[in-house]
Amino acid sequence: LLCGLSALVVSALLEGSCGIVALWGIASAVVIPLTMYRQAYCVSLGYGYSVMTMGLILLRTFWNNHHALISSVVATTSRRRRSAAAIVEVVSFCSSSAFWLSLALIFYGFRLGSFLWLRSVTVESFHPQNSTRRRIPYGSRIPLCLGVSLLYAAMVSPVMYGLRGSAAATSEAVALTVATTRSGGAAGAAAAAGSSTTWNPFLFLCGLFTSSHHHHGQWLQSILSWIGVGMAWTGAGLEALADAQKFIVKFIHEGNDYDFVGPTGWTYRLCRHPNYFGELVFWFGIFVGGTPFFGSSVLAWVASGLGLYGIVGIMTTATRAAEKRQNEKYSGQLRYEGWKVEVPGALVPKLFTKKLVL
Repeated sequence: LLCGLSALVVSALLEGSCGIVALWGIASAVVIPLTMYRQAYCVSLGYGYSVMTMGLILLRTFWNNHHALISSVVATTSRRRRSAAAIVEVVSFCSSSAFWLSLALIFYGFRLGSFLWLRSVTVESFHPQNSTRRRIPYGSRIPLCLGVSLLYAAMVSPVMYGLRGSAAATSEAVALTVATTRSGGAAGAAAAAGSSTTWNPFLFLCGLFTSSHHHHGQWLQSILSWIGVGMAWTGAGLEALADAQKFIVKFIHEGNDYDFVGPTGWTYRLCRHPNYFGELVFWFGIFVGGTPFFGSSVLAWVASGLGLYGIVGIMTTATRAAEKRQNEKYSGQLRYEGWKVEVPGALVPKLFTKKLVL
């Protein structure tokens, strides 16, 4: 049963309109058990680790597909050419923007989930048992889990479409290599003489480069995909740095819930909630990096767009809530009021404000 279910998930991820459903199932398999164990994990550990798991499964699925495509060409080649094929196989897979988007998902999810767990066990104010949220009955947690898992799947879906586009480019390159190899000249003579297939790694890489840009449609779209990669890694790094900075400050001043202790420097000179801003930059990068592969697929545009819309709404709401809590606790304190004047941007940096210090 598990093998059959796994095969269905792999097939859905590789092609067809059920890819979102497969991602939804993967996310749910992570979120539901964690939420049943502890309600607060639905939007904390469940969020981070479900994103990581989807990234891992996507990467493994499309790597196996990539390996199978190239193996089909080099299966009958000489040992020397098979060695070259192994190198080309890795290089060609790692050269796609979708590969780096997948790695970004894995890094982001693992880092966030692990950080939230560490914070919950080391900072008393973040202990799950100290949460003021109303406890939801176990039976009612399933619909909640399914809802947030669908959102997580939609947010991750651009990477799935990116990997599908890279797989299509690899398939075209394999076909081009085979066609070139079987054409006239020395290769044709060797084939006619009954010798092993003369697979040319250089021809394959050239074919992959040509096919990938042809599949993207335009060079500009290829550049756009790599811009998305840069945005995703920048956002993930910014959020990690801001989280670490705030964790250290709160840990040092544990128990002081009355005085504003910051942080107010480094990333917190960019805006007042740089961790939320970094999260937005990350997910905008994932979306931008995947758009060149959406093509005319209405499902891809709608699912990815709704996922991005959802996370923007969540971050905006979270920022408003954080601002309200801080104003209630620290309003009137000189350090807090001075920091708000110097850093006027709550979620997004006010780049044209003279008093902004980077």
